Amino acid sequence: MPGKSGNECLEEIRCQSKFDDVPIVILSTSNRKSEIDFCLNNGADHFFVKPHHFDGLKNIVEDLCKGKLTTAMPDSIMKGK
Repeated sequence: MPGKSGNECLEEIRCQSKFDDVPIVILSTSNRKSEIDFCLNNGADHFFVKPHHFDGLKNIVEDLCKGKLTTAMPDSIMKGK
């Protein structure tokens, strides 16, 4: 995102009370635990690592809309490795 990082955007959105009820979904190429923790601790409702193929993205969106997912990231991150 030119001119502003995703983290800055997240913080800016969460500082405005008019967006308190708006769920924020992060879709990132990063799978770093520190990045995931930052986003979830600063107001993101969901964090997903971008899949390599369109079908993977489609599955995330479908499952999220059905309430089946809260995060999607590699198993090594989920296990804290």
